[in-house]
Amino acid sequence: MTLIFALVAGLLGGAQAWAGQRTPFSTHFQTASTVLVGAVESARPIQQSEPKAALAPVIEHRPADILPVYPCELEVRVRAVIKAEDPMVKPGSRVTVVWYLLAPECVTDYRGKKLIGRLALWLLRTESGSLRLLVDGSGTDNAPSVLPIETFSAETEQQLGEWKDPRLAVTYLILKPGAVVPENGYASSWLPGDVAAVAGYFNFLKVYRVVYAESDERIRGLIALEVAASGECLESARRASAAEQQLGEAVPHDPFLDRDVERRTGEADLRWMRWTTKEQLLEDLGTPTEAVDGLTMLACRTDARVKTRARDLLSQYFGIDPSALPCIPCE
Repeated sequence: MTLIFALVAGLLGGAQAWAGQRTPFSTHFQTASTVLVGAVESARPIQQSEPKAALAPVIEHRPADILPVYPCELEVRVRAVIKAEDPMVKPGSRVTVVWYLLAPECVTDYRGKKLIGRLALWLLRTESGSLRLLVDGSGTDNAPSVLPIETFSAETEQQLGEWKDPRLAVTYLILKPGAVVPENGYASSWLPGDVAAVAGYFNFLKVYRVVYAESDERIRGLIALEVAASGECLESARRASAAEQQLGEAVPHDPFLDRDVERRTGEADLRWMRWTTKEQLLEDLGTPTEAVDGLTMLACRTDARVKTRARDLLSQYFGIDPSALPCIPCE
């Protein structure tokens, strides 16, 4: 197991079983022209005589049995804006969104959940002057354009507004346990790990550190289980795994939680990290930004040998003081 495996596992939140190829959340976020938190206030079917009826549905992964879909027009009240090209899209405003849904009444989403009054994270694009979803849905969890929000407290809303960079704001909202990802399913969700690619791993950890500081002891354990996929917070993750199993929760057992796997992975990575010049390092890790992200992941490892070597490289080749690293203070 090499660093490449650790990078992939960490960025994608560990090995998950998926039917078909899934487009990463980061790709959808970069494609979206408008990203906001809002709730549907009203919905109506679009009649065939209307120009909007000519807009075709966009379905990323069709289900085995293709179901009919119906064009709907939704009035969404904006609660918070993460990014928007139109300055008129602001908290308190209403936006009109075109969405193709399975029911002609236009009042339930693809999961059969009611739309009216329910907060969600919306990823939208503009076509022919209309705001539309990036993906209308597939009948499965591969429909990331509308993510229902479980809880959106005043504290979460305030903190979201303090992240001025849209990439960091959406990272914060998804990393906050209980906001988009329910607490009990947090350790096995793909979203927290998937969002790492939105702003890079260094910034991902910077946001996660804030979320960790805001959390109680149990949530910190779930966060440790999440980042264990990249070799971080392993002692905390081992304790959290045992505690969650006592509560009867299904907790994924990341290979890193096995101490022998941790040791062998560390030895392999140390052999691989024998770069003697910056050029050699960049040849293996890519651009300077990619190299800093990869080395930051290693510099926050539980394995002391790997951590020390990565920190030395960050200091020697990129001038990054180890004390400035945004590692989660889990151990």
